[in-house]
This record gives sequence, structure tokens and C-alpha cells, in this order.
Amino acid sequence: MGVGSAGPAMLQVFDAKGKEVRRRMVGASGSALAEIDVSGLPSGLYTVTLTEERGGMTVARFFRE
Repeated sequence: MGVGSAGPAMLQVFDAKGKEVRRRMVGASGSALAEIDVSGLPSGLYTVTLTEERGGMTVARFFRE
């Protein structure tokens, strides 16, 4: 996911039931990309949210096989 230049942001991954399964602060180093390790997650549908410090939010979904 892309991270804006507004500063740090919170990257969260939720499973299909809405349970948070990963969380990471990103963007503090000025990078425009955010990565989070999902290799240990079981197959299924996940929702990713990126919440910026100023309140902006981006939501995406992915399916892990």
C-alpha cells in the first residue's frame, strides 16, 4: 500500500470475521511503500486499513491462498 508523506500511519490487517491479525506503524522513515508480513496467515479473505496520523484512511482487501 502506498503511504502518503503526511507522516506515520497505522497499517492493520483484519480477517473475514473482523479480528485484527496484524498491526504495524509505517511511513515514519519517509518511504512511500508499506509492507507487512502475511506469510503466517491461513487462507482466506483479509481487509487492510491504512490510517494516517491526520485521519485519512485507505481500505483494501486481498485473498490469501
